[in-house]
Amino acid sequence: MVLTKIFVLVVFLGIVSSLGSAMFYLVRDEGNSDRTLKALTWRIGLSVALFASLFVAYALGLIQPHGITPAG
Repeated sequence: MVLTKIFVLVVFLGIVSSLGSAMFYLVRDEGNSDRTLKALTWRIGLSVALFASLFVAYALGLIQPHGITPAG
């Protein structure tokens, strides 16, 4: 369970850092760069991989959905 949370956190940080680097390259290179495209491609790939891995983890029983129970 803890390993799954760490994996999700690491991949999410990779997504955010890729998005930040794409913004940096967009501003620095004035929009005329393949580096921006590559960074955004990595972000999409990581997002799809995270989404697919969450489905697999659910199917294997590694994670369980839970609802928010109202107090009262």
